Parts: sequence; structure tokens; C-alpha cells
Amino acid sequence: MLIHPQSSIQLLLRAVGIALIAFLVSTLCLFLLYRRGTDAMNQEVRYGLIQLARTAAVFVDGDLHKTFTSPEQAKNPSYQTAVAPLRKILEANPDIRFLYTMILYDGKPCFVLDATPPGDVDHDGVEDHSPIMMPFETPAPDLMTALTSGKTGADAKPITDQWGTYLSGYAPFHDAQGNFSGIVGVDLRLDQYAARLADMGRALVFSLSVALVISLLIGIVVWWLGRRALKAEKKQIETDEAVRRSELRFRALLEQAPMAIEISRNGVNLYTNRKFQQLFGLGNDDDSIGRDVAEFFAPQCREESKDRVRRRTLELPVPSEFESVGVRTDGSQFPMHITVAPVHLSDGDASMAFVADITERTRAEAERGKLEAQLRQAQKMESVGRLAGGVAHDFNNMLGVILGHAEMARDKVGPSQPIQADLEEIQKAAKISANLTRQLLAFARKQHIMPKVLNLNDTVTNILTLLRRLIGEDVNLVWIPGAALRSVKLDPSQIEQILTNLCINAQDAITGGGAITIKTSNVTIDQTDCADHMEFVPGTYVMMTICDDGCGMEKEILANIYEPFYTTKGVGKGTGLGLATVYGIVKQNNGFIYVESEPGTGTTFRIYLPSFVEKTSESTVASTAAGPDGHGETVLLVEDEEALRETCGLFLELSGYKVLLAETPVIALNIAAQHKGDIRLLLTDVIMPGMNGREMAEQLMASNPKLKVLFMSGYTSDVMASRGKLDKVMHFIQKPFTRNDLSSKVRMILDERD
Repeated sequence: MLIHPQSSIQLLLRAVGIALIAFLVSTLCLFLLYRRGTDAMNQEVRYGLIQLARTAAVFVDGDLHKTFTSPEQAKNPSYQTAVAPLRKILEANPDIRFLYTMILYDGKPCFVLDATPPGDVDHDGVEDHSPIMMPFETPAPDLMTALTSGKTGADAKPITDQWGTYLSGYAPFHDAQGNFSGIVGVDLRLDQYAARLADMGRALVFSLSVALVISLLIGIVVWWLGRRALKAEKKQIETDEAVRRSELRFRALLEQAPMAIEISRNGVNLYTNRKFQQLFGLGNDDDSIGRDVAEFFAPQCREESKDRVRRRTLELPVPSEFESVGVRTDGSQFPMHITVAPVHLSDGDASMAFVADITERTRAEAERGKLEAQLRQAQKMESVGRLAGGVAHDFNNMLGVILGHAEMARDKVGPSQPIQADLEEIQKAAKISANLTRQLLAFARKQHIMPKVLNLNDTVTNILTLLRRLIGEDVNLVWIPGAALRSVKLDPSQIEQILTNLCINAQDAITGGGAITIKTSNVTIDQTDCADHMEFVPGTYVMMTICDDGCGMEKEILANIYEPFYTTKGVGKGTGLGLATVYGIVKQNNGFIYVESEPGTGTTFRIYLPSFVEKTSESTVASTAAGPDGHGETVLLVEDEEALRETCGLFLELSGYKVLLAETPVIALNIAAQHKGDIRLLLTDVIMPGMNGREMAEQLMASNPKLKVLFMSGYTSDVMASRGKLDKVMHFIQKPFTRNDLSSKVRMILDERD
């Protein structure tokens, strides 16, 4: 039977209609069954979706969202950086199909970030992710509620669209100021649950079985695609976790670093660690973040700091290390050392500064500089002392020749001769020169002294009258003796030299009347005192203080006051040897001197003399000299200076002695060995080439125990130190000397009892 085309069409249409009705009925049944199942599990999954959305919202940068305004920015590295954490979460939750961020723009919800992996497509071949700022035309009411209220929530019931059936959860994210920016959406697809429900209704409609098969096939495809996505997500999660742990370790390292650290960009603070906050007296991060780095510099250093920032911004050469002055919140300032290094952050380049408080180092450097200056001064004074001693020694030899020949010339001419006056002037000039050399020897600590155990109060009291005459009536001399003063051991004449020189200098510094104060006291020097003064030595001392209220001295003058011939007085008013003499006397007696002075405040000298702790008996040898003339005794004269040797030989011969001359100790030993007669006296210089006078005397006395010895020198030396049997017969005569001085000394020694 032929079917009418129109009937065929109607039949076809009817069949299609019936099929459609059946499909609709079956679809309705499937939906009802799916709805029944989804309603049961809806309550279970809503809480999980909300928590997942909250977790994802933590990783969303609300400020960065504002920069994504067009689909072209999906390829921007910052977009990939922003979406990376969401993809990790998506890959870690295989039941989640979509993870995205959405904002409300012109009243419409618009997608911004889509965590769906690039390349995933729908059944029409369209990429399965939303372009930036694409509006969502048919948003769910719960989604609109979340977008407008900024509250956390989830769909009340599943939503079905072209992608399937979903249940969604929403959580807000905020910008850096805490303002609500948008929401994070998490979609859980419920197809797998619907598939299980559809399997139970397979008998209802045959067409539903086909739909179920198709659904299963789609599920298999989705499962396969999901598994691939899961592997990629797992790898990304591991990478992100490693990065997160690295960042945590880096932050922990910065927080626990022993040095203050600051990270800034364009001169504005981004981060400071705990040590930085402690160093500058800050309470917490909020006290430093966002502040200008120049605020942490002292006011006088801020312009320089800003200039360094400008140069660094312009990529001009800037020192990576420098020193400056910092300021704390309480206003206190401190020196600091800063090292700056570039650092690359996720949001751009910045500068990392390492700040160290160098207060202790600066103080130590200042102390070291002070000690080095003291050492250089001590070395200079020692060198000048050796030079002064050597000059005085040689000059004394020449003065001895001048005095000797002048004296012998006077003896040869009568008193009425005109040349007598000239010879007297020569002798006066030589004696004045001898006084100058004695001052040089005092500075060099090489003059001949006779130390005694004495009480400094008694010695000072005895010379007060002399001192008052020296300083005049317009200057008041105040004497304050210390109680229970310890004893010291030194030559009393040296105390007179010290006070005379210091009082004269003080008088010159006082104009229009004033006062000079002398006082004594017992002091103890410990290691703490020595730390600030290199020349100090621990021990017990007697301190003599001489202070005035004169004009004072500047630092430049203080650095040179002890140098010989250095003076600030006018020409002809000072030799510059006064303080040099004081310095030498104090050093010779193992003491030290300290001066304080400033212009307009006067000057104070503190002299520290070692207290005498061991009393020893001192024996003196009585002189039995009967006269200056000799009786033909033989004297061995040893002197390396030829002119002085000849002069002393003439002195002795004119005084009635036989003289054997030797220019060196070796020659003297040979002469003594070959001489047949008795040598009664050895007259020798102390310092000579090859062998000193003491060593030569010891060798001669070994073979001639009764030999008397007289040392002569322009200065004493270490070889004159007490030692052995030579101490009992040691005698000394200071150069330069006259014929009468030498004759009397020789006669006295020869007449001593053995």
C-alpha cells in the first residue's frame, strides 16, 4: 500500500512528536529521579563547595583582578600567574568541573579567571574556558546574590545547562584595602550521580537507555579527559607546593636573620624583618610598610639617601655599600653600615638592604685611632730622646775640651792680662751650654741622678718659698698636701726641676692674676685606666697635680709640648726644654704624665710616680780626700774622643799623676797587661766602640782587685745599673767637668779605704 506523501509526512511528524513526547517524558522522569538523588546529596556537598571556594579565594589577588579588562590579557604572564593557584585546586579535586572568578560589571556578572586548562573543548569544539570580562547571560539567582552581597553561599539546588548539571559554591575575595572585589565560583558536576539514578529507571523508557549509554560514553570521555587534567593538576600542585615551601623558608630565613633587612621599591618600604624593627624601635610591620626609607636616616643624611634612590632608579652608578647615620623612633641616632642588593620579586624588581649597627665598631676604631696616636707619640718621643741623648753626649765632650783649655789658658796668663776677661766669657758660655745639655739629658732620661726614698709632701714644702719667688706676687700658689702619702724614690733635685718648669709655664699662661694649685694624693691604676691610656701601667702611685687657671692650650699644641725646643713663647723668652725636662724626669723614674687643657679653661698636669714599697738600706762612703794634687799615682785613661782624651790627660798630669792613654777598651787591656807598675785608678768613658766601660772595668778588676774605677760620661746608661762587686767601687763624674772637679774626684777615690 502506497503511503501518501502527505500521510507519510504526518506519520513522520507524529512519530517525531511521539518520540519527542516520549523523550520529554523520559527526560522528565530522569530529571525527577536525578533531582530526587541530587536533593539527597545536595546538603552534603554544599558545605564542601563553600569551603573549597573559601580556600581558592585566599589565593586571589583582588588588586590584580582590576588589571584584567580584555580577552587579550589572557596571554599575559600576570594572568597565568593569577590563575595558577586556581588550577592547582581544580586538579586536586577531580569532582570539580569549573573553578573561576567573577565580578559584577555594569550590573552583569562577568568572568575574569578560568581555571579550566587551555585546550579543553566542549562538544561543539569551543574552548572550555571563559574569556576575560565575558558576561554570563543566564546567571543563577544564588550567584547574583553572592555577587551583590559579597557573602559566602552555594546554590540551593543544582543547575542544568549545556555542560551538564552542577551544584555551585561561592566565596568573596577582597583587594588590599579589604574592599569586596568579586567572587570565586566552584561548580561540582552531578552527571555521575544522575547516571546512577537513570540506570534504575532503564525500564521506563527505551529512549532513556540510549540517553544513558550516551551519558555513559560522555562520562567515559570526561573521565579520561579528567584523568589527564588530574595528572597535570597534580604536577602543578607539587610545583606550587615546592614554591610555597621555598617562599616560607625564605621568609623564615629573613625573620630569623641576625641582621636587619629591609626590602623597598623606589624608596618605599615593602618589607622589614624583626631585627630591623628592633633596631629602629618599631612596633610591628605596619610601622614600617609603605614608609619612605629616608625616614629611617638622620635628618642630615636624608637628602643623600633620596639622591641614592633617584640614581638607582635611573640605573646610574650607586655604591652597594656605604655608611650613614640612622634614627630610631625615639629620636636617638646611631652609625650604621648598609649593603644594598637587587632582588627580583613576583610583582617586580626591588632593593634589599642589609643594615648593621656599627656603634661598637665606630667606638673601637676611635679607641684604636687614639691608641695608635699615643703609640706614634711615644715612638716619636723615644726617637727624639735618643737623638737628644746622643747630641748631648757628643756636645759634652766638646764642652769638656773647651772648659779644660779655657781653664788651663787662664792658669798660664796673669790676672792682669786682657785675655783673662775673654777666657772667663768662654767658660761662662760653656757652663750655660752645659746646663742646656743637662736639660736634654733629663729629657732623654740619661742624666746622672742620686735617688732617695722621700715623702713628696716634705720635698714640695721645702721648695715652696723658691716657687713663690719664681711666679711673683700676682699669682697665688695653693698647696694641698695629700694625707698618709706613700713614699717615692727619686732624686730630690728632680722634684725641684719638675715644679720649677711647670710653675714657670703656668705663670706665663696666666694674665691679670690667677692661681696655681699643687696637690698630692695616693692613687691606684688598674687595667680599666690602662685601656684608655697606653702609657699607663697598673700599680700604686703617688700623684702630684699642678693646675692653673690660665689661657689653656689647643689640641695641636698639646701634641708637641714635650718635644725639645718646641715653644709657643716669643724669640728669646723660652728654650722649649722645660716640659721636655719634666717628661724625661718622670719617664726616668718609671712614672708617667697626663695633661688636660682646653683654650680658656686652664691646664692640669698629673704626674704619677711609683710608690716605694721595698725599703733598702743605703750605705755611703766617707770621703777622706786630703787635697786635689796627686802623688805620682798611675791612672789609666780610656776615652775614644781624642781631644777630650788629651785634655783630661793634661788635667791629670798637671795635678801630679802619671797617665796612660788609651782610645779603646781593647788598647786599654793591652796597656794594662804590659804595664810593669801598679795602676791605681781607671778613668774611663761609659760608652765606647767595641766594649763599654763597665765590661772593661770588670776584666781589669779580675786581675787587679784593688783597682779603683771612675766612670765619666755625658749621660748614664743601662750599663751603669747595679750588679755584682763593681757596685762597691762605682764612682761617676758628669761631663763636662773642670780640672779642679776631676782632680778632687780622683783624689777622693784614691784616698778611700779599701
